[in-house]
Amino acid sequence: MRRIRKLPSTKKRHSFRHANDTRRPSNDNASLVSYIENHDHSTPATHPTSIMALSMRSLSSVTKRAAPKAEASAPPAPPPTPAKVQGLDTSKTGADFVKQLPGAIPPFDGPYLDPLKFSEGADASRLLRYREAELTHGRVAMLATVGFLVGEQVEGSSFLFDKYISGPAIGHFQQVEEVAPLFWEIIALVVAIAETTRVQKGWNDPYNGKGLWLLKDDYTPGDLAFDPLGLTPDDSEEFEQMRLRELSHCRLAMIAISGMVAQELVDGKTLVGHFSS
Repeated sequence: MRRIRKLPSTKKRHSFRHANDTRRPSNDNASLVSYIENHDHSTPATHPTSIMALSMRSLSSVTKRAAPKAEASAPPAPPPTPAKVQGLDTSKTGADFVKQLPGAIPPFDGPYLDPLKFSEGADASRLLRYREAELTHGRVAMLATVGFLVGEQVEGSSFLFDKYISGPAIGHFQQVEEVAPLFWEIIALVVAIAETTRVQKGWNDPYNGKGLWLLKDDYTPGDLAFDPLGLTPDDSEEFEQMRLRELSHCRLAMIAISGMVAQELVDGKTLVGHFSS
């Protein structure tokens, strides 16, 4: 161990007794200073080990006084359960669970309209899949409804196929196939990309052992985070109203497109031509 260099003769040498000395000061820094000033300086410094031990204790005391007290951090929150994520009580089943979902619109909110008893005996997981299917088919139906009306009105003046496509909309795809053979392949590719994106966003991986045909726990049916026009409101109440409006339009569109197809199959006329005759 390195020897302790002696201080110049002009200053008094300070020394300490052995570490086991009962007069040794406590860990308090003020007591240490008092001990140094009042201790007998005539005793030679013959115990370097005791000096080092006492110095380390003094340094520890000063460090503790100088270090700011760390604020107690709150314990980490437990991971959210599916019920907490979606604000739903997933322990309920059947109509009791369906009542929690948006879409119970008067006059069919009490009792909930379910004439075919799809919700009877179904658990939360299955009912959420039904809502996902309802929104998906409803959005496709809205596009189809607009496509029927617009497609029949722009025949002969469309920038796509001009005069080659005409008549009721139910026969347009067959006519397009004759004019543009690759049209179906393009449509199939677009649909495949859209569906793959939707599945990756909301559906559970079937190989993780949880089971097949399950939605992700933190996924809200229909919420694909696709909003290119920025129409999603920030206010939660307005957002709920927008969800109800979308569901209402989805349901109306599914009924409307079914009626359009049935009508054109019956009389073979366009929609406008049916009413004009």
